Amino acid sequence: MSEKKSVIGSKGFSLVEAVLAVAIFSVATIILFNCINVFFRIWNKQDVRSDININFLKAYKSINDDLSLSSTDYFDFYGEKDVNPCYPSRWFLYTSASSDKRILADSTGSPIWNKVVLYYLIRPANDPCSSADNCPHKILMRTEHRMKSLDPASVDKGINDIISSIENFIKPPGDNFYPEMEKTSFLRKNRVAENIVDLQVEYIRGSVFFEITALKEKEARKNIAVGNINLTDRTENLLPYLEILRWRTVNKNL
Repeated sequence: MSEKKSVIGSKGFSLVEAVLAVAIFSVATIILFNCINVFFRIWNKQDVRSDININFLKAYKSINDDLSLSSTDYFDFYGEKDVNPCYPSRWFLYTSASSDKRILADSTGSPIWNKVVLYYLIRPANDPCSSADNCPHKILMRTEHRMKSLDPASVDKGINDIISSIENFIKPPGDNFYPEMEKTSFLRKNRVAENIVDLQVEYIRGSVFFEITALKEKEARKNIAVGNINLTDRTENLLPYLEILRWRTVNKNL
């Protein structure tokens, strides 16, 4: 009898062990699954943030490297009082003396402002968004325009011609038509950064303050109607889905 009891007790203990093992395995599986989910959520967020940071870095480097060595005395942008406010775009321009990564200067050492550099935001071709303010995929473009004459009056006239015809210069990527101007000629254009929501500029002589905004689109699409909501209107509901970069470029040629 005692041997039978011992066998039964042994079998009973094995059954308890098996139940505990299954329970522990189930708990471990749930924990592992949750850890994997958390990891992938973090990874996705970091991946999205990395893409945004790359675009921010491209924009910052392109703007800051050249503008810091250029002339803010000839700086104009969409917010100036003499600019037509009816054309809905973000843009700014300035004169540059750079050529092949060096600064052109005359015999007295003064910079030769031989180019006008224009930056602007443009919606991509066939953009499905209902308006420009709703588009999270705008492209930051850069164009260069050569001055045909370098006297101050011609420089002023060339800049004013570009500003007065800004809608003719700001063309979608792939459109290579630019109007011929009396004082300037088109040189080249390139894409600087993509997936930009907005670019805001504040100008104080000697300094230019920039603010670039991008959308964390995967997160945003879960909660807002991307493409049909104004992304430049920073409501409390929208702010969690925006990444913002601010900096100041100080001019070195005052």
